[in-house]
Amino acid sequence: MVPPEELIAWLFGLVPWLRTSLDIAPRRGTIVLPVEDDFPVDTSLEGLALAEDFLSFVVEHAGMSDRRFSVRFQEERGAAAALKGMTHAMTPGITGGTAMPVARGKPLPIPVLAQTIRDTPRLIALLGRGVAHYRAQEARAAAPGPDTMREAVVDVVGVFLGFGVFLANACHDARAYESGGMKGFAVQRLGQLGPIEMSYALALRAHLVGAEPKEIRPHLRENARACFDAALRDLSKRSLDEIGALGEMPYRS
Repeated sequence: MVPPEELIAWLFGLVPWLRTSLDIAPRRGTIVLPVEDDFPVDTSLEGLALAEDFLSFVVEHAGMSDRRFSVRFQEERGAAAALKGMTHAMTPGITGGTAMPVARGKPLPIPVLAQTIRDTPRLIALLGRGVAHYRAQEARAAAPGPDTMREAVVDVVGVFLGFGVFLANACHDARAYESGGMKGFAVQRLGQLGPIEMSYALALRAHLVGAEPKEIRPHLRENARACFDAALRDLSKRSLDEIGALGEMPYRS
């Protein structure tokens, strides 16, 4: 249960790019966890103020305190929102970042569904991917791979900024909903990579920084945990020197 070799090669090829183009040291840093020590927020806050408090810690963990960010609450709209709770309902995922131009000197906005404030792990995943979106735009050279992988690059940047646990859990979130007398099932996606690929990126990050897997596993959902363990087994068969060699293999989109 690991990604295809071509995608692993692409992922390994991003490691030197992260260092040379974004100044992200792949073999240094920590894995951010959903624990109070990592997010000592002011629990008396509510709504936007609480989201902004979480954002302050996300920005600190990402090492991006010299940039200004803000949370932009959005209401869920569209047919998917209206049909939530009905059979086979699909809800849209907010990927973080924005396509809107930002005036010079203004905080960089990260769009978040207002109701996400009730789901702290997903909120952190959205905020983490949001700051990764802007960090990826600062790259001094284009990332390896085709343009179709641009959102996947943001996913990996988010993992290497430390938010892999949150992103692996949130990248494919399937839940049952009940509304009145109607029941349904909804799926929310976050980013381009799925649980297998995102968990592999998390495992690679953990492997490179020497993180203890036993400290990460309890915070992963069942599917992500299984993918994470499979990725660690695969990585244990490879030498770290192989990262450079695999990085030269093209990724076929």
